[in-house]
Amino acid sequence: MMELFVLVPVLLAFLFCLIFRDKRIRSTGYVSVIASLASLAMVIYMALFLQQGTQSIDWFSVGGYVFSLQVTSAHINMMLLFLVALISPLIMIYSLGFFEDVSEHRRFYAEMNLFAASMMLFSISANFLSMIIAWEGLGITSYLLIGFWYAKSEAARAARESISIIIIGDVAMLAALIILFNAYGTTSFYSISAQPISYPLYAAFLLVVLAVLTKSAQFPFSGWLPKAMEGPTPVSAFLHSSTMVKAGVFLLILFIPVLLKLGLLPVILLLGAITAGIGVLNALSGKHIKRILAYSTLEDLGLMLVAVGLNAVFAAILLFVTQTFYKALLFLDAGSISRANGEEYDITKLRESGGNRLIFITAVIGVLSIAGIFPFSGFLGKVGLEVSANSIYTYIFLVLVEIGTGFYIFRWLFIPMKNSGRMEIKGKLKSTPVSMILPQVLLALFVIGGISVYFFLPSYLGIKSLSLSYLRVIAETIFAIAGTLVAYYIYRRGQTVKVSKGLFVFVHSIDGINWFYLKFAAFIEAISKFLGFLDYFVYMLFYLFGFLSLWVGKRLRNLVNGNVNMYAAWIAIGFALILLALVFRI
Repeated sequence: MMELFVLVPVLLAFLFCLIFRDKRIRSTGYVSVIASLASLAMVIYMALFLQQGTQSIDWFSVGGYVFSLQVTSAHINMMLLFLVALISPLIMIYSLGFFEDVSEHRRFYAEMNLFAASMMLFSISANFLSMIIAWEGLGITSYLLIGFWYAKSEAARAARESISIIIIGDVAMLAALIILFNAYGTTSFYSISAQPISYPLYAAFLLVVLAVLTKSAQFPFSGWLPKAMEGPTPVSAFLHSSTMVKAGVFLLILFIPVLLKLGLLPVILLLGAITAGIGVLNALSGKHIKRILAYSTLEDLGLMLVAVGLNAVFAAILLFVTQTFYKALLFLDAGSISRANGEEYDITKLRESGGNRLIFITAVIGVLSIAGIFPFSGFLGKVGLEVSANSIYTYIFLVLVEIGTGFYIFRWLFIPMKNSGRMEIKGKLKSTPVSMILPQVLLALFVIGGISVYFFLPSYLGIKSLSLSYLRVIAETIFAIAGTLVAYYIYRRGQTVKVSKGLFVFVHSIDGINWFYLKFAAFIEAISKFLGFLDYFVYMLFYLFGFLSLWVGKRLRNLVNGNVNMYAAWIAIGFALILLALVFRI
């Protein structure tokens, strides 16, 4: 059960943060950094020396059924565990310099350690029971972290909206667990994957897909993710790179064989494509430096679902891995730039983004990677998808998304650069603490070196690699550069673009989706009221029927009083009625 030992350091750090009382020193931060590094060391050891296998722990039994927690050291699970364990200490170190108010450390690091522990447990889960514990832990801690600055009404509202949507998926996942256990007597991933097609299996995985859509912010549940940017920047970086929003995608990757035989891959492909389109369109018009990256995450997650829908396992994993590094890097860069500008998040008001060379260079590396320009690692995720396209329409869609990505991400970079020196700077980038710059530099190195995963992941995971020709590499780079050149001409050279209100509303489609949510909720409320009225009407109908029955019964019972004369009179009345009926043929 060595897999569970990776949770021990972060859980101990979580308990330390709860017990520690002095809010004036940074002990909780340093302990959390040490704990996350200890977990990373354990993960590296397990990835190198631990044999693949599944372990089970009996938890409790009811009516002869034993409920067990199962964990695994399968290579694909070790891959996710390594990503979480690698990003976790970098986020913890960055947070040391990010939070100027030391009194916030205790609560922040307690929640972050529990968040990391939940994701680590999810990474090694081998059955639905252990997975759903981690799944719920991710939901609760993400709610706490998104609403960390709860005194801000926007943060509290964003936290409530996120948990309101996520809880829909939580109920669906719990229902799927009940169906699977009732039908097959097990919740093991491997046992369930081997089951033949049946109605319980189909129903359960429809619920699983619903849960994934809410957790990974897929259409039509994508509105909560951009609003989650109200949380601290370290939370955004952790949330978008290697934790909760990618948990659902990882679950779909594990169950691709099941989804294939159930015929659900086309549905996943369609929903992923819609989400990717929503992400690109909103990023094109966004101004919030972190929300643009959040829309970019929607695009990335949507493209991962497209890869799953295409049954392109290696393409999905390539994007899954490379996105971890460049997305964490860009969020940390965004936090450093906005912090230096007095917590300003509007890219049109940011100044001197190139003031600190290290931050600027790391930001450029992240931008080049997310744009899909060779030889940065993000190139692999984008070209892998285009190679896997099974139709010309899918390929054209992916190319358009790629061009749009190049445009909006360089817009994200160029606008603050263009503003350099034109107004008074609120802060000084050169004063950014080393603890914030160091993780950015390390992540930039991972982004550059991440292209190596193309060579060793197939053999490590035992899956088929992708064949990339020189033509593919050149074409992908050209598509990425096309969007970059347009962004350079418009924003870096000082050109202006007049956008009509109708086009802006179309492009900024998240508002339209939220409008749809409100109207849909109003529609459901109207239906509920009608059903409530109908229920009351049926209740009153049966109540009236019962009341009349009792009333008639009481009156008839009064007739049974032993009075022979009355009985004779009623008999006479009965004969008279019969004669009338015979005479008049009633």
